[in-house]
Amino acid sequence: MKKTTFLELLCVLFAFLFFYTGIVKYLDYTNFSYDLRRSYVFGPFSNVASILLPAAELAISAGLFIPRFRSIALYCFTFMMAAFTLYVGGMLIFVDHASRPCTCGGIIRDMSWPQHLVFNIVVTLLGIIAIYLHKKTYRKTGTAELTTL
Repeated sequence: MKKTTFLELLCVLFAFLFFYTGIVKYLDYTNFSYDLRRSYVFGPFSNVASILLPAAELAISAGLFIPRFRSIALYCFTFMMAAFTLYVGGMLIFVDHASRPCTCGGIIRDMSWPQHLVFNIVVTLLGIIAIYLHKKTYRKTGTAELTTL
């Protein structure tokens, strides 16, 4: 598989992941905001976070499809996934199972905490790979657009 094709596939998968979770969080806003209020990390900021987190996911999702914004969207995606990974890891280490609020959306919410951690680690690593591939392609073509779509 060509590197550019793999990069395109990763960007589509990342965009779908953030679009899906962002929309689900808004559709199930009551539960999402309730879980954020229960969170040790987001509790004090739950009102703002319940609006900004899904909005950021949707904006990043859109940015992954726009060549001009793809680079920053890949960095933002990978940063957010790394932050989510640290959050899940911290919850596993420091919070007992009964007190762990899951602020994720859709089918991801149905994962166990260890499964969620592994999923986040894998997706974060794929984000790092995508950044590397994008940089390599950008350097090669001299434009923000990929050589092949």
